Order: sequence, then C-alpha cells, then structure tokens
Amino acid sequence: MARKIKRGRNIYRRKRSKFRSIVTTSLWVILIGAIGFVGFSVAGPFIDYIRTKDDNTSNISKWTPPSSEPKSESAVNDDSAVNSTSEDASEPTTTQKGNIAIEVPVEEVKSEEKLGAFLSAAKTDGYNAVVIQLKDETGLFLYDTNNEIAISADTVGSNMKLADIVSKIKGENLVPIARIHTLKDALNTQYSRDLNYQFQDAGTVWLDNAPAKGGKRWISPFNDEAVEFISDISDEITDAGFEQIIYSSMIFPSFHNADYGYIGNDIKPETRWTGLIELYNEVDRVVVANNASSILEVSVKSAIEGTEEVYKVDQLQEKSVMAIYNVDEIGKKLKSGDESIAIPDTIYDAVTAVYQTLADGADKTQIIPCIDKAGLSDGDLLEAVRAVKDLGYESYIVR
Repeated sequence: MARKIKRGRNIYRRKRSKFRSIVTTSLWVILIGAIGFVGFSVAGPFIDYIRTKDDNTSNISKWTPPSSEPKSESAVNDDSAVNSTSEDASEPTTTQKGNIAIEVPVEEVKSEEKLGAFLSAAKTDGYNAVVIQLKDETGLFLYDTNNEIAISADTVGSNMKLADIVSKIKGENLVPIARIHTLKDALNTQYSRDLNYQFQDAGTVWLDNAPAKGGKRWISPFNDEAVEFISDISDEITDAGFEQIIYSSMIFPSFHNADYGYIGNDIKPETRWTGLIELYNEVDRVVVANNASSILEVSVKSAIEGTEEVYKVDQLQEKSVMAIYNVDEIGKKLKSGDESIAIPDTIYDAVTAVYQTLADGADKTQIIPCIDKAGLSDGDLLEAVRAVKDLGYESYIVR
C-alpha cells in the first residue's frame, strides 16, 4: 500500500523566508541610513545658510536711519551741534551725545542741602550736565577759593570746597561745568590796583562813572596781573575736576570819548578787541592743560549785530561759544550789516531764525545755544528747546 504523503508548507521554505526577512530589513536600514546621511550632508549647509540669513536679517531690522542734517554748514562742522531727533521737546534726554545742561541758581549753590536737591531734580528731569556760577559779576567768589587776591580782598563768599561741589555733581552722574565772570569785577579791583584800568599820567584808577553816581572799577584785559588772576582761577577750578569753564563778561565797559585820552591807545575801538582774544586764548591754554575745555559767552543778538567785540569768527575757529537767547533783548528786529531781520512772533520760529542766522556766519566756530528762561512761560521754554533740538544741536544750556 502506497504511503500517503501529506502536502503542506515546507519547513525549509519557512526557514528561507525568515532569513530573507532579516536580510531585507537590514538592507532597508542601511538604505535609510545612507539616505539620511546624504540628506544631512546636503541639508546641513543649507540650514546654516538659512540661519545665517536669518541672523543678517535680524541685524538689518535693528538699523535705524540717521537723523536729518542740520540746516547750516556751521552745524555740520560743530562737534557740539550735530544731528539729533526730538522725541519729546518737553524735557532734555540723556540719550544724546552732547551736554544738555541747566544752570544752578546762585541761592542753591550756597547750601549743600539745596545743591544736592537741585542736582537730583536736574538728573530726574533728564539733564546730563549742570552749570554752576563760581564767581559773580561783582567779583564775589561762590566757593572757598585759595586765590590770594580774593582772600586779601575778602571776596570769598562761601565755605564750600571745589572738590566737594564736583563730588556732589559727579555723584549724580552729571557733567560739572563752571561759569565765572571775568572783567566785570568791582570788588577784587579795590584790593589790587594792578587789575584796573588806570590813567596814563598819574596812575589814577578809572571808574565807569563818577563815584557819587556809583562808578565802578573794571578789570583790564591789557594788564598782565589781570591775565594771571583769571588764569589762576581757571587753573584752580579745572584742577578740581570741572570739565568746562564758561567765561562771562569778557567785554569792555562803556568808555567816554575823553577816556581814550586818559587811558591810552589800548582801548581804542578799532583794535581793542585783540586784548579780549589774547586773554581768552591764554585762559583756554590753562584749562586745556588740565584736560578741560573753555566756552566763551556772548549775546546772540550782539554776535549777529556785530557789537560783541570778542566774537571774531576768524579768531575763534574750533572754539566753543555759548550764545544766549534772551527774549526781551532780542525784541522784534535785528540788524546784520545792512540787512534787517524781522523776528517771528512765535517763540519756536524766533529761536529758529536767530540761531540759524548766527550759524550761517559761524564758519567753524562751535555754537552752543543758551536759552534764558527770563521772560518765558513754561510753554515758551519748551518751544524754545524744541527749536534748538530741531536745528540739530546736541548741546544746549538752559539758564
């Protein structure tokens, strides 16, 4: 009887199928790995490119356009008067590069407590510098000076040390700027005759009026003793840490015709301005030696009209000049040579017109606007500051 053979799945085929599965799976793994490797090799640089591009795009998005150019060639050449934009004209902003300063009232200088409070308020209001008057127009020193003439003349009007004043100012992260009167000085001239204008013949001291009418003495820029006196004060102030000095009242008194014969050729109108320039150049050398800088004070009206004798643009190249805008002094009209300049009614337009006119003829003289608060409402003061900022000035002073 023949044996019946059962048909079914061959065990050998089963073994081959399992082997094939293992081989097939391995091949797929190898293939996928190869594809992944090649893909990453290609995609890696591409991803880096995309990331780099994103980084560059991010940098571009942070760029801000430069502010508009100042309206005059002078402002372009002026380190103190360069481009700026006005976000809020209501108060200064410390983000600007220049010195935005407010002058400390004299009564605040005499008290450490009041001075500290004023400095703190100035910082809060956005100023980054303060101006402190250290010698007034009578000749009184508003700090404890070591100057021998001042000590002998008893014109030391404060016991506050310069170092303490500077420390207080810098403690508020403010720039200390001093202001001193120079040739207007009726007190120290009483002690030292060598500071005074004198008659040629007998050495009589000259007064700007009769004694009975309150005639006062003045310091003469032509005297070596006067130059030394002001230079010594400048050295003392900047050596203590003040970074700038503003020189006020670098002017001549009102001489009478007869005075030219009494005093001599030095004061003749045609050439006497050289005495002022020589004095300024000398004190400037002193402060620069102490790593500080000087600022010459003038009236913006007198500078435009040509009556500010020290304001000689060709002699003041690269020098800093603080030009004061006083609304009552400006009036409704200015004269520049044969040209008559009508002053606009609004304070913004008036300030713009005046400082633009001054800048047009300033060449490389560096103009620093100074707005005198006298006669201005709070609103007008804000408009005056806005005009100065819109002209492109980074440095300005409010007093």
